[in-house]
Amino acid sequence: MDDILSGVTKSWDHPTLLASLKDSPRCLAFLMKLWREAYYVANPHYSLEHLKSVTYHAGTDTDDWLVPHNLSGNKYCPCCFAPYESTAEICNDCPEVALVENPGDPIRNRT
Repeated sequence: MDDILSGVTKSWDHPTLLASLKDSPRCLAFLMKLWREAYYVANPHYSLEHLKSVTYHAGTDTDDWLVPHNLSGNKYCPCCFAPYESTAEICNDCPEVALVENPGDPIRNRT
């Protein structure tokens, strides 16, 4: 049985499956992560064109998927949204991705 299930899951298109399960917060979060990888990683698992097609056909709104919400830290990774306080320039979890300034950091925005 495990061999059968393993063969079936290898033939599935993961973004399409995730989009069909978009009402699950975990599935949607993973699909959003794939979307950001397509933007920021040099060789993503799935192309942006493929993900755009999948999300379009699933009727999924992707307008704010590149926008972090409620992050702390003066920098963050635009791919995984990990916050950083240090002088790091590259994300520890996404080695190819350069960190960006957090415009919403309240400490940086004080006058």
